[in-house]
Amino acid sequence: MDRLPLRANFTWALLGNGVSSAAQWSLIVLLARLGDLSMVGQYSLGLAIVSPIVVLASLNLRTLLVTDLGERFEFGHYLGMRLLTTAAALALIAGLMWAGDYTRETRLVILCVAASRCLDALSDIVYGHLQRKEAMDRVALSLIARGVLSTAALVASLLCTHSVLWAAVGIAFTSAAVLLLYDLRQVPLARLPRFAGTWPHLRSLVCLAGPPGFILMLVSLNAMLARYWLAHFKSEGEVGLFSAMAYLTIAANTMVVALGQASGPAMTRAWDRRDLLGFCGQAARLALLGALLGLAGIAAAALCGDQIVGLLYGARYTADPAALLWLMISGALTYLASCAGYILSSARCFRIQLPMHLAVSAAISAACWELVPQHGVWGAAVAQATGSAVQLVISLVLVGRLCWTLAADTPLRASLIQFYANPFSRPQ
Repeated sequence: MDRLPLRANFTWALLGNGVSSAAQWSLIVLLARLGDLSMVGQYSLGLAIVSPIVVLASLNLRTLLVTDLGERFEFGHYLGMRLLTTAAALALIAGLMWAGDYTRETRLVILCVAASRCLDALSDIVYGHLQRKEAMDRVALSLIARGVLSTAALVASLLCTHSVLWAAVGIAFTSAAVLLLYDLRQVPLARLPRFAGTWPHLRSLVCLAGPPGFILMLVSLNAMLARYWLAHFKSEGEVGLFSAMAYLTIAANTMVVALGQASGPAMTRAWDRRDLLGFCGQAARLALLGALLGLAGIAAAALCGDQIVGLLYGARYTADPAALLWLMISGALTYLASCAGYILSSARCFRIQLPMHLAVSAAISAACWELVPQHGVWGAAVAQATGSAVQLVISLVLVGRLCWTLAADTPLRASLIQFYANPFSRPQ
């Protein structure tokens, strides 16, 4: 498998993630245009319930696989663990639907969303294998196929049945088709999991993957918390309105994710070599992109937010323009915090992120408790921005400590200390 250069990997990652994110966004747009606000709310509530559970079950194994330069575990171990945990996640979601107070249609929609997300999680571990080989072109082709087919399935289902349930069924079938017909073909048969004799490896992998998996679950949970509070205090319709506006931040985040995934292996190698300038150079490029995209989003929301929302979703979604501005502010802060997350993860600094994400959860929940009952969607947007600000501040502190630790292993730190102690001396 040929390794692509960084620029080519970034281009492919941007293309694949761009099409995938556009497809996810188009699902909401099409539900809003071809369906109604309650359909958007049902589907968005399904994503909000399913995503944190599936992400927790994923255990952040993709990042561990990509940063496992010494190949301590085989790919079959990672894939075997992902099979076991996604099966457990699907069973847990089914139990929650059986015990929850939902309508029959809502239960079935959420179960179909769960099936789709679990199939995508299996594809994701294959993406990790390809990402470690720096073959992002194959990842991009899979993401493009999944995005195009899921959009086509939703349109066909809505036009034929006008049912969000059948739309969710069609999306699940497209996830299964791409996994079986393309993704698994990218992995040699010898690398597929064989559970006999691998249980000690799986136990070791659980111990290693537990903390980063829990952290990634908190990241997903924090992105969905405002939706839970809206569903609790308000209605599924307001969940749909909030979700529709929140999806406008996806386009910029796609570029952050693309560069973060493309830069991840290079930052990991720089960290492993204790290359301070190489590591910080990659990190600075990532942070600059996040800052520029965030500022562009805020400017667009301030200048023409109403027109953008009305054009995409219709006039009924333009009732709260201030909420869109706060969501864009939240998005800008999140882009920078996500950049910091990629930097920390490239150095396998997972445990130190746990208190940060717990603090973000507490901040969002407290703000939602105070604001959502009276202010609805606007209050949820402000709460989301509050959590993003907390995450960014703590992330900057952690990245600063990380870079200082790296500098301690290089002669550069001693030169910097000498220079700042006496700026007129020549560093050794």
